[in-house]
This record gives sequence, structure tokens and C-alpha cells, in this order.
Amino acid sequence: MKRKASSEQARANTLPGAMKSRPHFFQRLTALLTLCAFGSGIAFGQQTLPPPVPRPTLPARTPSTPVPAAEREANSDEVQPTAQPAPGERDQSVGTLLLVDESAQQVLKLIESISGKPIIRAQNLQPVKISFDSRGPMTKQEALIALESLLSLNGIALTPIGDSFIKAVSYQDVARQAPEFLEGNARDYPPSEKFYTMLTKLKYLSVSGKEYGEIIEPIMSPSPIGKVVALPKANSLLLTDTLINLQRVEEVLNNADAPQNIDEEVLFFPLRNMQARDLQSRLQSLLLNQSSALSKYFLNNTTIEADERTNQLIVLTHPTNVQILNTIIESFDIDVEPQTSSEVFYIKHAQATEVQTLLDSVVKGQQEAREKEPENAVGRDGAPRQSGQPGGEAQPAAPAPTPSAATQTMVDNLAAGNLQFSQYITIVADERSNAVVVYGTKNDIRQIGELIDKIDVVLAQVMIEVIIAEVTLDRDEVSGLSSLGLTRDGTSWGGMSLSTNTPSISDTPAFDITATADFKNFSISFGPALANGKLRVLQAPVLATTHNREATITVSESRPFVTGSTTSQINPDATTTTVQYRDVGIELTVTPLIGSNGVVQMEIEQKVENFIPDSSVTIDGVPQSAIAKREATSFVSVTDQEIIVLAGLQESSISRTDQKVFLLGDIPLVGELFKPETNNDYRRELMIFIKPNVIYMQSDATRIANRTIHNLDNGASVQQYLENPDMSEIYDKEIYEPPTEPVRRVNKTYGPNR
Repeated sequence: MKRKASSEQARANTLPGAMKSRPHFFQRLTALLTLCAFGSGIAFGQQTLPPPVPRPTLPARTPSTPVPAAEREANSDEVQPTAQPAPGERDQSVGTLLLVDESAQQVLKLIESISGKPIIRAQNLQPVKISFDSRGPMTKQEALIALESLLSLNGIALTPIGDSFIKAVSYQDVARQAPEFLEGNARDYPPSEKFYTMLTKLKYLSVSGKEYGEIIEPIMSPSPIGKVVALPKANSLLLTDTLINLQRVEEVLNNADAPQNIDEEVLFFPLRNMQARDLQSRLQSLLLNQSSALSKYFLNNTTIEADERTNQLIVLTHPTNVQILNTIIESFDIDVEPQTSSEVFYIKHAQATEVQTLLDSVVKGQQEAREKEPENAVGRDGAPRQSGQPGGEAQPAAPAPTPSAATQTMVDNLAAGNLQFSQYITIVADERSNAVVVYGTKNDIRQIGELIDKIDVVLAQVMIEVIIAEVTLDRDEVSGLSSLGLTRDGTSWGGMSLSTNTPSISDTPAFDITATADFKNFSISFGPALANGKLRVLQAPVLATTHNREATITVSESRPFVTGSTTSQINPDATTTTVQYRDVGIELTVTPLIGSNGVVQMEIEQKVENFIPDSSVTIDGVPQSAIAKREATSFVSVTDQEIIVLAGLQESSISRTDQKVFLLGDIPLVGELFKPETNNDYRRELMIFIKPNVIYMQSDATRIANRTIHNLDNGASVQQYLENPDMSEIYDKEIYEPPTEPVRRVNKTYGPNR
């Protein structure tokens, strides 16, 4: 304890802080430090100072196990200070080192005293104050390391110049003063503030990409103290900094310059029922949108791409997100029934184009009504209703609507229902297959199918028997009906009623007479007229057509007519004539409207054209006949199997007859008296007899066919053939004799549907 007290007294006597007031302190300090190099303690003065203020004691420092000098000299990995003591003096104790506000120059002199090497000082060394308390005895090696670190912390670096000198420079210039090159690993040396230059080769990081900058710049000393030089060809870094910083850089690079561990997983999701691009958009909105609740798990670690060629999603994400991604994608990629579909409706009894037009009108009318819904009144069923639709005041039905009006009425009735078509509906007609292709929602297709079932029905048909006859009238006969033994007094006789549309016929050769009769056979009325030769039947066709479908009969001849002539300017005598053929004859058009009660409304158009004799006109040397035209339009209503008689289309002609008495008529001058001339005035009237036979079902057609066969002269043979198509029995009974020569047969079709 006494020795310890004397040691404390010696430390108090050597405190530089207590000697600051003495003028010769620095000279004495230098001499004392020289003596301390050979003693076991440091004595900095001989004066006795008052006892120092008691300080808190620290735990006793555990001395390290001494290492033999030979072994320490052989250990090349141990860091060596720049100012090294003389060989064999590294372990000599210098006592306790205590510095208080010492200048850099004083510290450099102390290093010179301990190491025995002169120090070359730069002129720009910073005027710093250094304080240090070793808190115990130190060896020369430890003292030099501590003093060099103190200078380094205050911006002064020491670099060796060979084995004899040391150079002291500021931090800003140390990189240009060739600091000592550090060999091996920096972590194998004890930490210090000594400056070194170290070459580090990168294995996985790229020098060219400057990936290292963000890693080591925060650890290195700020420029220009710490220096980093990139060597791209060798993919290496030349680093200059203190040893402790180089050790940290080496530690960080060993961890960073390594094969990159991919923490994310690359997932491929093949899609079967959904487009990859659509699902990508949905997932980005659901997972990567900042406003989404799941964005905190996926926003910064997930990438979603769509491969349209293979229709799959490529997702890069963290492994913890795989399960929820599988759940979400499986929930989206399910086989769901599409919102829209298509269906083909084959039309059996109507034209596909007409059905398409009708359905388009229905859909358009419904959509327009829906757009105007706030402006419409409300019907009894609560659905929007436009004016004129059912639910308002009753409108009188038209007695005989035209086809266009009837179609419009059907469209209005269909559109008036509670039909709700979507915006996706599309209707296209296929003429080749006579089908209607409908695209839309299930509700659209269902409603269109119901409409087609109601529209595509077998319409009532009618077979129209027509007889076109010409009656020659006497002077006292007003109409051809007189030749049938009937009068025009407005009354009914013999089961016939008739009326005329012309009150006076004295000066008019053509007028319209319409009559209806209920007798079942035309021969009843034609018998007397045929007997006296006044009636000549021109045509007796049979037409068959359906409801509201036009049927036409045309009996005509085609003659050429000159329509123009052109004279050549080179040869005036050369004339080119333009000729056009024109059909002249009888044309009858019937459009029936068949009611469910057996009443047939027929619009009948009759047109008669003929050439007027002795009325030819010569045009460019070609005689052209004049054409007389008679035309009438009627709209009549009859019941099934009633006969309609259209009359009144009369034609007047005058014929001149020259007669001569034999021999006397050849005498000159006097012979003219024996040549009488007779002018005959002929009037002919065209009469058309029409008999409709309504066919609602197959049994009606069979009934009419059997009746027609029964009225034939060879009806029994025809009936037998229909019952037994084998013709051998007919040949054996000689009912029918086959022709000895081939007979050319021409198939004729009457009406648009025959």
C-alpha cells in the first residue's frame, strides 16, 4: 500500500496540467521522456505537487498473458505502428501516459522519443489539442499505437519513409503520400486509426455498375480522406482509409459480394376460363393499388405480368403471398356461364329476312320506348306505354289494312308488351339456310324464340280458280252478264247478286261490274252463252298463294317497238334503229287476306292491253300499232268458294265488209250499184270469274284435290293411279294407251307458290 501511495504521488508530480504554469515545462518534459525510455516509470518533474483531487477508481485492468518477443516478431498478421520502437524494446514499459491539451508537435516529439525515428512534418498540420489518459502502465508498442491513433483522430496521419523516417501529413493529403499497403485480410489486424491502402477484388458485384457505392460510401471516411478507385478490368477496388474503416468495409463486402439469394418466388398460373390480360388488370387493382387493404402485403414485393400467347400469369412475389394468390386466382379462373350467347332459329314457314326485319323493328321500338320512359304514360300493367299502344282509348280498326299497315300493327302489339331487351342483342338473317341467328343474353334469346314461334306459323292458303272469258255483245246488250241470262237491276236472281260502279254507259264502252254467285260450278252459268257462240274462254288458270302474298296471272305476247333512231353523220342514209320489246296482253294480280272465319278479302288488279287494228303509225319506215289499255282495281270480300265476276272492260271495233253481185258488179260505172258495203259495230267485253278455295289445313287441300279430280273427264283413272301408282293395271284395262312416240312435256307453274 505504501508503494501504491508513492506511485500516486509520482503521478501527481508528473501531471502536465499542473506544470502548465511553469515556463520550462516543455524542456523538462522532453528530458524526462528520454529517461523514461530506459526506466520502468515516467517522471516528468521533480517538484512535489499537492495531492490530486480524488477520482473514481476503475476496475483493475486484467493484464494480458505476455507473449514472447520472438513469437510476436514472427506474427506477421499483427498490426505494426508506423513509428516502431527499436528491436527488442517493444515490450519495455513507459509507465502511465497522461496528456492534457497537448499540441500535435509535442505528441510528434513524444513519438520520436519512443520510436527513435525522426518525423518529417508537413507545414499544413492542423493546430489541435490532444488529451489522453492511459489509466495504467503501457509498453512502447502500445504507446506508439495510442499516440498514432490520437493523431489520426485529429486529422494527422503518419506514413513510413523507408525504415529510418516517418512522415506526418494531414488527412487531405494522405492518399497522395503513398500510405502503407495492407496485405491479407484487414480483419486479421488489431483495430487502429492507421492509414492503409487495400486492394479488394469483387466476385459478384459489378464495379462498372457502381453497385458498391451505396454499400461502402457510408462506412468510408468522407472524401478526400477516404479514397475509392475502381478498376473495371479487374473488377476490383483500391481503398485508402484508416484500418478500422477498412475492416468494416471488408466485413460489409464479404456479406454483400455474395451470390444473391432470391427471396421471391416466380409463379406461373395457366388460365383456362379467363383472359390473362383481364385477370392481370383485376389483380393489379386488387393487390397493388395503394387504397386496397391487401397492398401492404403485395405493393413492394410483387410483380404481375400477363403472357397472352400462352394465356398465363407470371407472378414474382414473396413466398408468404403464394397461398393467398392461389386462392384469389382459383376463385377468379372458374368456369362461369357467359353473360351472352348465340342461337340459330331455323324458319320453317316464313322468309328469314322478313322475320329479321320484323324482330329488329320490335327491338328498336322497345329500346326507344325505354329511352323515353320518363315521358310516357303508365299502362294498367305498370309498364311504360307510348301513345297509341294498348291501354288507352279504343281505336277503330281499319276495315282493310294494307300489308305495310298490318305489319306495323303487329310490331306495335309486340313492342307494347313488357319486353326488356339488352344492349347486346343482335339479329342476323342467313338466307342460305333460311335461319335467324340471334346473339344476346339468355333473356334476349328466350324472348326472341317466343316471338319466332308466334310469327313462324303456317299461314292460311287459298287456291284461286280463274276463268278469263270474252263475250260478244249485241246492240241491245249493256253488259256481258246479259249473255248469262241475268239483269243489272240490283236484285238477286238465280243465286247471284251484282252491282255496277258506273251509272251511265251510253257513251262509255268500259265500266266495272262486280258480281258474286254461290253456285258451285262454272258450267252452270256458261252453258247458254257457249251454246249461242257469244262466249269465248281465253284462259282458265288456277292460282295458289298464302295470306297477304301476291299472285299474278299474265297472258301476253311480246312485240318489238321502235323507241329511237340514230342517223350517222358520215353517211346520212345510214340509220340505226333502237328496238324494245313490250308485253301486251292480260295481267291479273290478286292479293288475298284470309280471315279465320272463312272470309277472304282480295285486292284485284286487272289490266288488259291489245293492239288497235287500222291504227298503225309508220316510224322510220316501220309500222307501229297503237295499244289500247284497260285497267281496273277492285277490293272485294267473299266467303269460301263464292264466285266473283269482274266485268265491264269493253272494247268497241268497226269492221267493213265489201260484197259484189256476180258479173253485175264488174260492169263499169253501173257495177258500183251492185257492190254494197256493210259496216259492222262489234263490242266485246272481258269477263273474269274468280273462285277462292280457302285451305287451312291438309284436309282442306285433300278435299279440294278430290273435287277437282272428280270433275275431270278421266277422273276415275287419275284417282285409280293415285291409289295404286302401278300403271300396268291401267295399261291392261286399256284405259290409257301410251303414245307410240316420245312426248315432250313442259312443266308449268302457276302463281308464286306453285
